Amino acid sequence: FPEVNQKVQISCSLCKSSLGHPENQSYLSCLLTSSSKTYLLSLLKETSGSDAAERPTRVSIIMTDSSMVNQRLCRSFEGSKGQGVWCEQDGCVFNTIFCPFCSIPNTCLGVQVMATDSSNVQFLSKILFFADHLEVIDDAESKETALKRKESIDVTNTAVDKSDMYKSIERFTYSAKQQEDSGGWRTTKSKLRLPKRSFPTSKKA
Repeated sequence: FPEVNQKVQISCSLCKSSLGHPENQSYLSCLLTSSSKTYLLSLLKETSGSDAAERPTRVSIIMTDSSMVNQRLCRSFEGSKGQGVWCEQDGCVFNTIFCPFCSIPNTCLGVQVMATDSSNVQFLSKILFFADHLEVIDDAESKETALKRKESIDVTNTAVDKSDMYKSIERFTYSAKQQEDSGGWRTTKSKLRLPKRSFPTSKKA
């Protein structure tokens, strides 16, 4: 599975709720990769109900920093410090993450890495989502959707403008017809008064 750095929007595949941090418009920078961590494979088997024969040796994950996600996903309160499951094979302390928005309880989305040994520090404070448990929209796809929405709005506005224009023409036609029925257009003629001329009187010789 190739490693790909992307800026995406992610949501729970069941309830469709966005999982990104609201302050980032739900976008998060993440790494699309795969993992052979024992705890992840065991958790995936447990949540999917698959038997040992079907258990994969690697699992596709989406890795991001815990600060990039909706904080309801993280057990960030003070009492959670030092909690979690230590897996010696993986060299990490894991907290299982469940969707906080699902009506179905215990919808597992992945894990939060709470602590690591020296060889796994790159996973510290990271969220490892199971890729198959998410819906992912990348930045380009989101922009394309927004563009289509804008085009749809423009078409609607154009149709409304044309409708208003036709209504104006109809009102003008109706007004002209009213004038015709009332005997034509009325004009006001101003009456001009000419000044009186004084004629010279003839003198008697």
